[in-house]
Amino acid sequence: MREDRSEILNRIAATTACEPEQVREIVRLALEALHKIAFCDERCLTGSLIECYWIFGDGACYHLGGILEEARIFHDSDIPYSEFLQRFSPDSWHHSNPF
Repeated sequence: MREDRSEILNRIAATTACEPEQVREIVRLALEALHKIAFCDERCLTGSLIECYWIFGDGACYHLGGILEEARIFHDSDIPYSEFLQRFSPDSWHHSNPF
């Protein structure tokens, strides 16, 4: 059974002694850094995985790799993720800075 969104956020907040909004900001900053590495580094996703390992540890690297592997195996290549994000979260395109 999948964990509820608020349960995930609250569990992480309780585990890290942070407020839920702090958790959101920390995760956003981490993902932003990894996204920038994937975009700017000549190794692309591999570079992002390597830096994830060195910055956040082997557990984080394993889970990021798992997400990427799920996308590689099961995604619909006819619908790019950028299009999905523009439709699902249009405000994110206005709030995020390009690299």
